[in-house]
Amino acid sequence: MLQYIHDNNGNTAGVFIPLADWNKLKSEYHIKDESTEFESPDWHQQVVAERFENYGKNPTDGESWEDLQKRLRK
Repeated sequence: MLQYIHDNNGNTAGVFIPLADWNKLKSEYHIKDESTEFESPDWHQQVVAERFENYGKNPTDGESWEDLQKRLRK
């Protein structure tokens, strides 16, 4: 049986999953260990490395986080 966890305002903030259900989900979705960290694929690591390199060469070419948020909201 699921148990919902609520914050001080009564809003649902989380859910408690019984261990048997969690183990079943881990088996079904091939989750080896809940502490396993996601490893990005090599191509993604290469893209990130290239972007950091480009930023290092031209740090003023990008846009600020605030400007990006405004653009995305439009």
